[in-house]
Amino acid sequence: INAEYMKEQKISVQTNDLIPYVICDPTTVEAEDTSKLASRAFHADEVRSSSKLRLQGSAYVSHNSTPKDFPTYHFSTLNEDGSRFSNAQPLELFCTTCGSQIQVSLKQLIYDAVERLFHNDQADERSASGLPFFQCVCGTTASLAKVYNTVLVRLRAHQQRYYAPLPLSTHPPAKHQPKTEEEYPEQELRHQFTYYVHLFDFGKAKEQALAELQTNLMGSIKKTRPNEYVMLERRFTRIFGAICEQTIPEDLLHPERKLPPTPNQAGQERWLQLDTLQKLVRRHLRMCARYYVDIGSLFGAAASRSN
Repeated sequence: INAEYMKEQKISVQTNDLIPYVICDPTTVEAEDTSKLASRAFHADEVRSSSKLRLQGSAYVSHNSTPKDFPTYHFSTLNEDGSRFSNAQPLELFCTTCGSQIQVSLKQLIYDAVERLFHNDQADERSASGLPFFQCVCGTTASLAKVYNTVLVRLRAHQQRYYAPLPLSTHPPAKHQPKTEEEYPEQELRHQFTYYVHLFDFGKAKEQALAELQTNLMGSIKKTRPNEYVMLERRFTRIFGAICEQTIPEDLLHPERKLPPTPNQAGQERWLQLDTLQKLVRRHLRMCARYYVDIGSLFGAAASRSN
């Protein structure tokens, strides 16, 4: 039932996807046999939009569950440093022209461009230009379709690994038995998917590149050229801001600030590229077992309708 509802809502449902659901009270469900759990499982959005469906509170009480036990998943790890994902499998993208590996890290792309322009005494912020994403050293730029398909293949590979059957054993598991190589914990799957979301977050890449440049580049100048530091810091700030703004304008990164729109067509296209890739990963992450339905809001909605 739930998968059919998702398809009706144009939500992609594929093999190995986890379907989020809640259990409804059998008296509010129109089904011939409500004794089966599957007949009472509905998508949370369907419950919210229905005037009849109500959650079966006893189903959650019997499992010692309370509304606070089911928080809506949020990407808390996106606020942490990139080292958080040091154990995640990196995304590899190869050039179709020369076969070289293409730089995927937005942070490194920003870092290298700012450092290169800063050390060019003949250039200033007016020399800054937008950074092309997914470009090989030979000059070939990977299309959005290629990057999208590469990411999609990796996401499905991780899902297949997670759902792969474990080897059978005739011996009972020992206490504190170590994890076998075949096991793929759902927490690790979520961690990997969150890394992919993080990979296409330009705002976060800016923050990390700025922090590293201030430590490595400007920190060195402060020690070796203290008399010129203030002047060079201003130059650095202008160059960094110009490169980032040319790449993706601030009004696109922070729509909540209601900044005046920037006539930067190339920047809008780059933003749409990253937004498309992030949406792809987020769809798969929502199907991860570590994504929870906010049952508290559903109980609250049901109470307000009954009143």
